[in-house]
Amino acid sequence: MATIIDVANTVIGMPRNVPSVLPIQTIGAAHWTPRRGVLSMCQRSPRPSERAARRHTEEERLGRRQTLEVPGVSHGAPIPMGVRLGNLVFSSGVMGKDPADDSLPPDAARQAELMFRNARTLLEQAGATLDDVAHVTVYVKDNAYREHLNREWLKAFPDEHDRPARHTLLWDLPGGMLIQCELVAVLEVHE
Repeated sequence: MATIIDVANTVIGMPRNVPSVLPIQTIGAAHWTPRRGVLSMCQRSPRPSERAARRHTEEERLGRRQTLEVPGVSHGAPIPMGVRLGNLVFSSGVMGKDPADDSLPPDAARQAELMFRNARTLLEQAGATLDDVAHVTVYVKDNAYREHLNREWLKAFPDEHDRPARHTLLWDLPGGMLIQCELVAVLEVHE
């Protein structure tokens, strides 16, 4: 009968005649791993001085969080419409409100159009464009609204070989919202 070690050795491609307890070696200061294996054994907690140094390094690398808003559009929650952290941009739910009067149109076609306009404005606040978008999650109240979503999607991303990933979900959106999106963008790093 095979032991768990035999199964693990088979999975990681080690020959059967290799002892089940391998000499271990350090990989950086983070954790220990068997010399020829890939299974992580444990991770020690960093010392306070290491945590402070790591935090300082991450702040230098990522910069401070910059909150982003779409002028004229409110969403009634104590959260920003998005944030930029270093070269990354994350949105909250971007809806199809009209920034001229902060109203939500009753039709899905207009909401889809305004959602993309608001997404562009949000990205501009971060120094980005739709070209920087890596992933979009779209929520629709009815699958019939995909038609309007796809029309605006093709206007925003006409090149079929240069589009972000997208996932569309059927969702019970509140307050008259028929369509909403969240996006992640990665800005180019200039050194």
